Amino acid sequence: MAFHLKQWKQIADRFAPPAFVFATSLIVYSITLCPTVYVGDSAEFITNSFTLGINHPTGYPLYTILTRLWILLFPFGTTALAVNVFSALATSATVVCVYLILEQLTNRRTIAIPVALMLGVSSAVWSRATSAEVYALSNFFLASTMLVALRWYRDRSFGQLAIAAYLTGLGLSQHATGVLAAPALILFVISCEPRIVRDARTLLMIAGLFLAGLSIYLFLHFRALADPPVAWGETGTFSGFLRHLLPVSGKGLALYFRGSMESRITWFAQRALAREFWYFGAIALFAIPALFRQWRLLVLFGVLVLVNILFAVSRSGAIHADFDATFIPTYAVMAILMGVAIAALHNRWRKLGYRGLDIATAVALSSMVLITARINYGHTDRSHNYFGITFGRNLFSPVESNAVVFTIGDEQTFLGWYLKNVERSLPGVAVIDTRLLGTRWGRRQASRDIGIPLRETDPVEQAAQEIIRSNVGRRPIYFTHRLPWGFLSRDYEMLPIGMLIQILPKGSPLPYRPADFTFHPGWETVPLDDRCSLLVDFYPKEYVDHAQFWLDHQNIQAAQAELDKFFSFPYRNNVADIANALLLQSLTYFRSGQTTKAITYTDSALALSPSQWRAFEYRGNFRFLQKDTAGAVKDWEASLRLNPGNTAVRNILNAMPKKRS
Repeated sequence: MAFHLKQWKQIADRFAPPAFVFATSLIVYSITLCPTVYVGDSAEFITNSFTLGINHPTGYPLYTILTRLWILLFPFGTTALAVNVFSALATSATVVCVYLILEQLTNRRTIAIPVALMLGVSSAVWSRATSAEVYALSNFFLASTMLVALRWYRDRSFGQLAIAAYLTGLGLSQHATGVLAAPALILFVISCEPRIVRDARTLLMIAGLFLAGLSIYLFLHFRALADPPVAWGETGTFSGFLRHLLPVSGKGLALYFRGSMESRITWFAQRALAREFWYFGAIALFAIPALFRQWRLLVLFGVLVLVNILFAVSRSGAIHADFDATFIPTYAVMAILMGVAIAALHNRWRKLGYRGLDIATAVALSSMVLITARINYGHTDRSHNYFGITFGRNLFSPVESNAVVFTIGDEQTFLGWYLKNVERSLPGVAVIDTRLLGTRWGRRQASRDIGIPLRETDPVEQAAQEIIRSNVGRRPIYFTHRLPWGFLSRDYEMLPIGMLIQILPKGSPLPYRPADFTFHPGWETVPLDDRCSLLVDFYPKEYVDHAQFWLDHQNIQAAQAELDKFFSFPYRNNVADIANALLLQSLTYFRSGQTTKAITYTDSALALSPSQWRAFEYRGNFRFLQKDTAGAVKDWEASLRLNPGNTAVRNILNAMPKKRS
């Protein structure tokens, strides 16, 4: 009995700390978990997890397969919630891997636990744990590869080296950032075992295991042959498969090593290191002398950080919302080195006879965890964030079954795919991204969804024209945006409905159909991050655009209804939108015969935006009608100074002396 009790104590002693780290991380992430579709790529990932579709380059096949299995196993809630929970689990496992690395290097759990948790509540890591994101799984594979590599460093077991090679391949099949582990692992192993380069048998076995992990990418090819609802790219062909992955054209790995580094290095220094990770880096520097005798560890960590930074700052394209996530491997290394440095300082101070050092260290580090969590909680809490799914439902709410909807941009297209294929609330609807209509695969997918052949050689405008011509009068047709295609205004009527524009046959009546957007209760009090702000800004812009449309069509009542919605909307942050709404309000009052009120609203627009040339023009017109010629001329001259190309005002001013004479 005593023997069994001792065994149980040993088991508890071994597994209780990592279990505590995992449970604590998972609780934090669960409390702040997004309950549904978030913004960005979330809707695409959830849709393709549900349908086993193919994501944008580089495809993320392992993520798709694992999340699909998890959806089948997860017994609660919606598909979106299941995939979000998967991110929380993967990130919690990442934090555990970092803890185990720290435990091995420091041999001090009181240091390893809080330092690992500090990484877990950092903004970059935490924000990827609460919604559908590929970075959560990528971080896990990188951390687990490092852990197994360090176990091999300690034990020199070939089995551990084989697992590390296989994990590296799996990590690369999950995300392009998995390539970071390869050079670091190769140089680390060679520095530890130089003779391995002459061991052909071992090298072949390691390479084979790496390729076995990487072979998950073949899923993209075979799945494309089955024609899933969403199949980005042409991975069903050999050349298309390579283009999806390799730096030959388009996206894929071609995104890397073609960009300007200066802005990215500045971002890394000012936004990441200065704002949150400065203390990680500052303390981590003390780990260098502590690991000097184990310099091979510095090779592993140093190469990983160097390749990561080069990988991130050399990437072409604009700095996007996920840019900070590309630095997470560096943050993880900084956290590990910080733990090593604290342990080294702790040992030195302990030799000097400081009492209560263990308690003081634990309290100080735990306080840092709590402070970091408190700082980041506000902008990582997504437990009441319904902005993504609400935007999608409001966007597509006027759409009837069997309609054709032309979209532009990831947000609109991905949400359309999600609503159609996961929630099944858009039966028979063809969601056609006008950007993707310019690709062969996008055109083939559109042709499949609308049931008519499209020539692959036609320009995008001509292909869209053929789709509309073949379906107008038979299927409802909508655009989520205005395009400078002359045939639209020439051949059709365009009726704004909600956030959409319906395409109707020429001469059709244009009745006002108000679209009342619906929101989750209490949404006005939910903090907005940058991504959500972009979506919320759509609503007031649509109100302004619709008010302008109905004014142009002499429907004052409809214009006023749209303006009333604008001014009652809680988020009105864009100064230009507010100024335009004030000007439109002035026009509605003017056309209702209330010129004095109209002037009041132009005054408000100018107070908000003094360079608004159109406000000066309108006020000049209103003053002239009130017989205030001097005031009108003054406003017209101000408008002309701000916009010398305003020929209407110039002609009025040129006519003024003749009028006076």
